[in-house]
Amino acid sequence: MGFLGTYLFDEGRWTVHQPAEQAAIPEPWLLVDIHDSDIATLTYRPAGPGSGVAYLGYTPRTYSENSDASAQTDVVREAAGLSVWWAGQRGGASDTERSAKEAN
Repeated sequence: MGFLGTYLFDEGRWTVHQPAEQAAIPEPWLLVDIHDSDIATLTYRPAGPGSGVAYLGYTPRTYSENSDASAQTDVVREAAGLSVWWAGQRGGASDTERSAKEAN
């Protein structure tokens, strides 16, 4: 068994959060839920051009070999959503900085 942990980033700081529980606070926030060291679900608000959910490592559908375990992931869309979220936390990063984050 690997590492398990759920953390909420809000107002510039990280706090421990309850697993599988959405943040009930005003936006913006980022919730990182790490499952067994192989899957990290990033839930972010506001979602911007993304869906508001991205994965690091495996997606649940790949990890469990079950297409019903999660929706299909549009990596380009989520990279755009996360880069817009990141830019908002920085007080408005330049388009060049945001594009660089989106590409990585």
